[in-house]
Amino acid sequence: MDEPWVEKYRPKTLDEIVGQDEIVKRLKKYVEKKSMPHLLFSGPPGVGKCLTGDTKVIVNGEIREIGEVVDEISNGKFGATLSNDLKVLGVDDEGKVREFNVQYVYKDKTNALIRIKTKMGRELKVTTYHPLLINNKNGEIKWEKAENLKVGDKLATPRYILFDNNDKDIENHDLVRWIAYYVAEGYIKDSKVIFSHNNKKIINKFLELTKRLFKDVKIENKDNLVYITSNEVKDIIREYNLTNKRIPNNIMKSDTLKVFLDAYIECEGIKKDNKIILPTTNKDFAEELSYALLRYGVIVKLEKVNNIYKIIISEEISDKIIVDVEKINYICEKLGIKNVKLKSNILEYIECRKLCNAILNRIYNQLDKIRDNKLLDCIGYLLFLASNEIYWDEIVEIEQLYGDFIIYDLHVPKYHNFVGGNLPTILHNTTAALCLTRDLFGENWRENFLELNASDERGIDVIRTKVKEFARTKPIGDIPFKIIFLDESDALTADAQNALRRIMEKFSNVCRFILSCNYPSKIIPPIQSRCAVFRFSPLKKEDIAKKLKEIAEKENLKLTESGLDAIIYVSEGDLRKAINVLQTAAALSNVIDDEIIYKVSSRARPEEVKKMMELALEGKFMEARDLLYKLMVEWGMSGEDILNQMFREINNLNIDERKKVELADYIGETDFRIVEGANERIQLSSLLAKMALLGKK
Repeated sequence: MDEPWVEKYRPKTLDEIVGQDEIVKRLKKYVEKKSMPHLLFSGPPGVGKCLTGDTKVIVNGEIREIGEVVDEISNGKFGATLSNDLKVLGVDDEGKVREFNVQYVYKDKTNALIRIKTKMGRELKVTTYHPLLINNKNGEIKWEKAENLKVGDKLATPRYILFDNNDKDIENHDLVRWIAYYVAEGYIKDSKVIFSHNNKKIINKFLELTKRLFKDVKIENKDNLVYITSNEVKDIIREYNLTNKRIPNNIMKSDTLKVFLDAYIECEGIKKDNKIILPTTNKDFAEELSYALLRYGVIVKLEKVNNIYKIIISEEISDKIIVDVEKINYICEKLGIKNVKLKSNILEYIECRKLCNAILNRIYNQLDKIRDNKLLDCIGYLLFLASNEIYWDEIVEIEQLYGDFIIYDLHVPKYHNFVGGNLPTILHNTTAALCLTRDLFGENWRENFLELNASDERGIDVIRTKVKEFARTKPIGDIPFKIIFLDESDALTADAQNALRRIMEKFSNVCRFILSCNYPSKIIPPIQSRCAVFRFSPLKKEDIAKKLKEIAEKENLKLTESGLDAIIYVSEGDLRKAINVLQTAAALSNVIDDEIIYKVSSRARPEEVKKMMELALEGKFMEARDLLYKLMVEWGMSGEDILNQMFREINNLNIDERKKVELADYIGETDFRIVEGANERIQLSSLLAKMALLGKK
């Protein structure tokens, strides 16, 4: 996606922060000591993911429940525990299935979950802030928190999975077929092995296999029941642990899995309307079977009817993706590709890959010449569509759950996702960012950090639920606390701030708060007194200039000295505004000069504003007013913008100090009237008239 430069070039560590040297120096001391108080950042405008324990995961080639895995490593302890030699499946940046190492496991508590159900029978229970990879109705592919998901969003799932094939295949395929038959319909009763089936052909095949494999076997066949007496058979049942009615690990992890599946489907499969249905009363086995089939790219649907779980294999399973038509059209338009017309933004997966590959083949020789960042971003989106190994399963139900839940997580460095769920699903394990948090926690920063924008989530309920839930859990790693960052905290209601004060007191041993605001006076005194206050000042010209030159170089822009001076002038010490102005100008030209900057920022050149003021002071009212109208009409400037620039130019006027004082008073009075709703042109004309009278004194 086309990321705004203000986000693209946002500092990731303390060393990348521009200016504010004294503040950075103080913050680095906190990092060195691995200790900090609550913090309050003020200045001008311009800063956990878990699953329930029964969730299936593939760990070291075995399908297990995440709760069992975590408790085994952590000995049941809450918090984080480092793990050794633990591997899981996940997807890389291109959407390809790979095996990743797990750095640590995590166990915690929560009182709120979200249950998600999909069209294919997936059911996930995750914390509200757990991100999931989705394809939404606009064709966007992005990580979205569970609390923001909508019915109709499509959930990312793998098209196939891999197993660590370290175990040797069972050379005797007849034995694998026999095991499959037994898992399907065999059991032990009164020291005898019993096989039952209503199809005589299947019974005869089972009998033939039994006689070939076991020498000491004694068989009794009565009314679709086969009774077997054999010590060798019992030894095989014990060796492969067949009493639990699961696929043996050495078969699941070897190439003989296909032999097992063929025999099992032959024995249990019910053919109906171009479908094969595999029924079972064993939920764990049904889920395990879906994983096993996905090893061969067989995508299944799971249904539960009464107490029967049905695995459904069908050629009619919907395999569609929603594409971002705007991105594809942008590529075609910019690179002159004709005859590519999308009648709909919903495409079959194969059709989508063919389309993307066709476009990529036509632009292959042009890739090295492309400098348009938006175009490159769109091509990256196209590459993902052409190469990913993801099936998109539609969300059909979302439900909020409340209670006392134990939750678990696995931390996968770099890629931050793993495959899990009752049916294989791509699960994330990271969230937002802050420089101090990154430097404090290193690789663990995401798990120890919660970011909320208080202007959007400003009520007492948010403080009592999201903030309290996160604050009460233990941190990960060797830092003894977690961080909660409340941006625009001056927007919090009085009740919310009082509730926050109590949480800051109660959980200060395991949690620190960072509050960011424009107006610290709006923060109640009890919170201010609990925080170390950092007051950020507008950035120096040289600091902004250095950062802008760095961005211009990376974006292949020619930033002239006049253009740089113009950006510094219009941004008024706000680096965020400066970067936004630069990006806006770059959309129009690769050469950034003062003319284009003033044009895109709806600001006049300082010399034009100064000239207008000088004409008025010289008594040339009509000429000054004509220039005023030109600024408002041709430059599109508002009354407030003109007044701000006039105020900045007062010191540059060649008049005595007494007149400068009076002029500042006039500008302030005019600004107040415009803010109160008076007509801009009349008030500004009145101001120029007063200046003309002032100049004659």
